[in-house]
Amino acid sequence: MLLLFQVAFAAEVVLKNDVKVSGEKVFLKDVADIRGAPAEVQLLSDIFITSSPPPCRERTLSKKRVAERIVRFLEENGISFKEIRVTGPSLIRMTRPCVRLDRERVKAAVVEFFNKNYPDYVVLSVSAPSVAIPYEHFEERISLDSLGDRYARVKYEILVKGVPIRKFWIPVRIDKKVEVVVAARDIPKGKVISPSDLKKEKLPSLKVRRGALTFESVIGKVAKRDIRAGEVIKGRDLEPNFVVKKGKPVKLIYESGGIHVELLAVALENGAVGDIIKVKNVSTGKVLVCKVIGENTVKFLLK
Repeated sequence: MLLLFQVAFAAEVVLKNDVKVSGEKVFLKDVADIRGAPAEVQLLSDIFITSSPPPCRERTLSKKRVAERIVRFLEENGISFKEIRVTGPSLIRMTRPCVRLDRERVKAAVVEFFNKNYPDYVVLSVSAPSVAIPYEHFEERISLDSLGDRYARVKYEILVKGVPIRKFWIPVRIDKKVEVVVAARDIPKGKVISPSDLKKEKLPSLKVRRGALTFESVIGKVAKRDIRAGEVIKGRDLEPNFVVKKGKPVKLIYESGGIHVELLAVALENGAVGDIIKVKNVSTGKVLVCKVIGENTVKFLLK
């Protein structure tokens, strides 16, 4: 295709077969190599040809369309060329490069953000979008927008050369970690638990229901089952360390002023050290309220 004009300028526009375009507009320099004097090349380079295809899409552009745009530009600006030769393929395939951020990638980025900045929370789910970015080089930035015990929201930004071009607000379902008591080693059934059997860990609250005990509430209790190392210890795994058993004989101590008397009694209840239970005096048959003070030993409580 040859376009003839009446002024002593000449140039050749060599169209390309396949081009990648960025931004919203396509200029002549994007789809062709322009040959001629520097002033001619500069003038022709910035002629607007068409709009860019959508991100991750392609579009064809005809040689005729390019030639018409060149002619219109020259006419509108009162510029004449001796000759402009447009050569190359009849159709140019334009593609707009992009990176598609799938949901799994966005989710992974949000999880990493929480792991790094909010270690006391665990991410349960992320309502992540799938995003097409019309740039090959970009940065991602995540910041916290709101935070509760069960839900949070983050702002997810796409930046090009430090300038945000897309923003998303992403809901995140979370769970706060709580401190629980776990077995530091295997604890066999029937063992009285000591401090060396225990350690503390922070775990998601939904996984440790009824497990947020304290050292003080566990130490001295008896394991009702075999507990393996690393298991969360729960109240249902424990029973009091009864040093007095119901129906068994106990030593009953009576003290008042300088009087100290020891009698034989029968426990009417189980009791751990410090518990208040009832016992029956064997010699009198009276039921007395006593405090458990040791193995098979109780002390009468004076009124």
